[in-house]
Amino acid sequence: MSWDLIVFSAETPMNCDDDGVATFADNWEALSIGGLPEVQQSISTALTGVDWSDPTWGLLVGESYALEFSLGSVEQTNTFGIHARGEATAAVMQLIGATGWKILDVSTTKWLNLSTDPDEGRRQYQDYLDIVIERHYKPKKAGFFARIFGR
Repeated sequence: MSWDLIVFSAETPMNCDDDGVATFADNWEALSIGGLPEVQQSISTALTGVDWSDPTWGLLVGESYALEFSLGSVEQTNTFGIHARGEATAAVMQLIGATGWKILDVSTTKWLNLSTDPDEGRRQYQDYLDIVIERHYKPKKAGFFARIFGR
């Protein structure tokens, strides 16, 4: 599971409703961000250390986060996904600053570029993940003998 983001070109209009939720015109089409090598280069320049062993799926592992860049295999990319784990907000904001790309937070459906709290979606995702883990992956209570013998 991950905190998911969608990347659009720098020319993408960032329209919002009164609640700050991203809106798109009915006839709107995403503009090209660039070719695969160009997009890889932009990401690698902004965030050093991205592993492009699979050219369509970049991976960056930081000290407290991981980012996966899902570029796909089309010649020209008009959008792509980022799957973030851990405390990745600062790295994503660094990518925005370096590229000018517009990034939509799937959790909040708001533009990170316009957000006064770009970490909101990541925190919501983490809260949800904590609930899922608590409900479905609770450690089983140790039995009598395990408690006595420490096993």
